[in-house]
Amino acid sequence: MSVTSQTPYKKYTAAPGATVFSTAFRVLLATDLQVRVNDAVVTTGFSLAGLGAASVDVTFAVPRVGGEKIELQRITPLTRSTDYQQLGDFKTPVVNADFDRIWMSNQELAEELSRAVKVAIGSGDDPAVFIAELLAASQAAVLSATAAAASEAAADGSADAAAISAAAAAASVANQVPRTSTTGSAVIPSGTTAQRDATPAFGYQHANYTLGRMEWWNGSAWSPMGGGATGGGADAIFQENSRTMTTSYTLTTGKNALVVGPLVVPSGINLTVPAGQRLVVL
Repeated sequence: MSVTSQTPYKKYTAAPGATVFSTAFRVLLATDLQVRVNDAVVTTGFSLAGLGAASVDVTFAVPRVGGEKIELQRITPLTRSTDYQQLGDFKTPVVNADFDRIWMSNQELAEELSRAVKVAIGSGDDPAVFIAELLAASQAAVLSATAAAASEAAADGSADAAAISAAAAAASVANQVPRTSTTGSAVIPSGTTAQRDATPAFGYQHANYTLGRMEWWNGSAWSPMGGGATGGGADAIFQENSRTMTTSYTLTTGKNALVVGPLVVPSGINLTVPAGQRLVVL
């Protein structure tokens, strides 16, 4: 029998009096199927019918009270017990079962990987990028778990306290800025000028590789952040500015500006001082 595309996991919320739960996936041996009731593995109190078929029925001897979480998961051991002998038997049922178990194991690994946090290939070349992508992927996974928990609570038709609590915690984490550690640093989105958001909301921040600076969106344009007084050690004495413009600039409406010269404005670069405003070059 061929191995069709299947997810080797099935979850139910038991109805009162229910006894039969179908896997909806193929299982070859009884030892390959794990049955859990409310997260606890059970090995007795049920029987299996349909091993080797497209689906297996798990029948409990005692009817369910109702509301229990029933989970059915295929876990194929990563071993092979058959040993084909030279000039020995090469029977179709045995060979097919061997090959089937390989693909079933692959399905199980694929299901596990689908729940893993992933980052882009090559991100490990830059530790900072890797950490940022890993944290972003982790937050995305938390949001996904939140949505699943809320959906499960709604499907149950009851206010599942645990699901609601998990959703609230996930939402709280998702709204936090990622950090490398409790004593490390915040992970601010970074990239080139071309990669920054085109229409961000007021207050958004970005670390600009192209310009080598932190910047924030002031409601109409990306503007440099910080740049307060500096000096040796903890001194805050000197205000420093660049001497050559590389990008055209218009003074913010209603504001004046001060710069220590000389100030070089190369050909093709425009410095605009709106009417009624002042630029003082010292």
